[in-house]
Amino acid sequence: MVNAGATRLGTPLGAPALIGIALLFALATLRSAPGATPGGLRSTRIGKTGPPAQSHLASDISRTVATLPGYSVFDWIDANLRGNGVVRLTGFVVTPALKGDAQARVAALAGVSSVTNDIQVLPNTEADKVLRAALQHSIFALDDPPAAYAVAPVPPIHIIVRDGHVTLYGAVASKQEWDLVDRRCHLVPILYPLENLVKVEPAKTG
Repeated sequence: MVNAGATRLGTPLGAPALIGIALLFALATLRSAPGATPGGLRSTRIGKTGPPAQSHLASDISRTVATLPGYSVFDWIDANLRGNGVVRLTGFVVTPALKGDAQARVAALAGVSSVTNDIQVLPNTEADKVLRAALQHSIFALDDPPAAYAVAPVPPIHIIVRDGHVTLYGAVASKQEWDLVDRRCHLVPILYPLENLVKVEPAKTG
């Protein structure tokens, strides 16, 4: 697994930029809807070392989090499985309901003894909504998105916006795709430096 690192480049936000974001918001078509099933399990990173039972439980937790109703491109949840079935949930979600649902569903899994829920609920301001939509449109709604991004109900890139601060999470299959995503994000004027934490995870063969 290769971490492409973080990018910290930003463009000052002025009046023309605000107009541009508004136009992008009007054009954006949100592809993720409540109840959508994610196209992969990359949003949850759980170590799978240890006894087979522990590895199986880790897979169950990953699948449960990734298929949460309402889990979208604007949410990001990590789960850390420790010994004796102890789970810690972290990350960011747009709605308090999703935070509670994640805890309840993980806690209900056989083998889970306790769940610590440290997921943060994001501010849901109009400015953040516009910025989320503009970034989603720039990454996914252009004429030539990578095929896997275009068809996934919840794409492998997750866009977290918090009071104008933008962080990208997720994984792509190559450094070329990482560069493409990074360039497209910087087409959108943002007030603060963008942090790109997307990982490069080449597809396994054989």
